[in-house]
Amino acid sequence: MFLSLITIVVLSSQSHPDRHSSVTSDAWLSCATSINPNGTRGNSHWIRYDLGQNYNISNIDIWNFNHPDSLNMGVKDAYVDISLNGVTWTNVGQLTVPRANGSTLYAGVKAVHNLGFQQARYVLITPFTNYGGGSCFGIAELQFNLTAPTLPVTISDLITQCGGDNATIKWKSHEEKDIATYEILGSDDANDWSIIKTVQPKGSGIYSEGLGQSAPYYLRVQATEVNGNLITSDIVVNDCSFNKSAIEISPNPFSNQFTLSLLQSETVKPKNMRIIDISGKEVFNQTFETTGRSSFLIQPMGIIPGVYFVELNMYGDKKFVLRTVKI
Repeated sequence: MFLSLITIVVLSSQSHPDRHSSVTSDAWLSCATSINPNGTRGNSHWIRYDLGQNYNISNIDIWNFNHPDSLNMGVKDAYVDISLNGVTWTNVGQLTVPRANGSTLYAGVKAVHNLGFQQARYVLITPFTNYGGGSCFGIAELQFNLTAPTLPVTISDLITQCGGDNATIKWKSHEEKDIATYEILGSDDANDWSIIKTVQPKGSGIYSEGLGQSAPYYLRVQATEVNGNLITSDIVVNDCSFNKSAIEISPNPFSNQFTLSLLQSETVKPKNMRIIDISGKEVFNQTFETTGRSSFLIQPMGIIPGVYFVELNMYGDKKFVLRTVKI
């Protein structure tokens, strides 16, 4: 059954399914470090693959850097990290790649790293040694041997809507099977979560649940399987919990920095600000002096492209949370 389901994803082209050319332009080559998507890796050489959706990964096939005059640039040892969302990373060991031979008949190495069908959408390769000790690291090609995961449900299109001060949360479920309950979770800090409403499954389709006027700042949906396993969605913000017209982020999306502007007089005393990702992890924070300023330049160094929430905490326990995108 495995052989009939396996999918091979080839992330760069080659002229023969088991060979790789010796042309430099057919390969990945890094000669300068940059900020790694996995913050624990710091500035490093790295390459990140987006498989487009979650897959179970069995193993990786690799063709090392194959230019006959630059074989020492080939990667020798590298860390392998995987992620479901491109933000939170899990280390799945190290791989060692044999040196290429520079031949146009070079067939690479099969199953150089076994992941044991762990599930991921993103794969991050961070080399730390090569065969020559120089500053350039190269790989000709990778192939991932995959199977599509079987999930009891997929939660998508999660949004909140306001009717007056009353919040409603909506989501879609796909291929719902063996789900015991849905729990709507709420939090005021995206860290400590509690169940604010339990919803019985009705089959795949659209769910819409009213939460009243007392819903917390952050919301997410959790599906509990009949066997007790949990499937949790990303975070959304309850826009009914604050006045969105009182604060602005510009530009949004932003590249390296943005301006945080307070548009109403009652919001002129910010205490601190933090940025969290869609999983709830804090990636940046800043404290403000008590002044009468109404705009602040924010330069969140070291965060990777993605969706984030900017949480502004005011004196007097007022809070604002806005969604932004780093490009």
